[in-house]
Amino acid sequence: MKAGEIVDVGTTAELVKRIEGKVWNCIIPTSKLPECEMRLRIINQRGEDHNQVSIRYLSEHSEIDGSVTTEPRLEDLYLWLFPQTDLEKEDR
Repeated sequence: MKAGEIVDVGTTAELVKRIEGKVWNCIIPTSKLPECEMRLRIINQRGEDHNQVSIRYLSEHSEIDGSVTTEPRLEDLYLWLFPQTDLEKEDR
């Protein structure tokens, strides 16, 4: 539900399957993280060796060279359906 209306209907597996190919992983230099945070919907980040960071982001297509699609999870679906901008509007 979103704003009191049903957004989508199906089992959890069916709903999560709808965002297959829209969840991406890649490793970038830590120095590039602020730029990526400004232009991507990053849903997770993890520090790696050698001043690098692994990021997981949502997008219709690859936004960074070397990105690979990854298996979507339920929380990815939630973030896909309810982008941060929508959540910020509801807080006001």
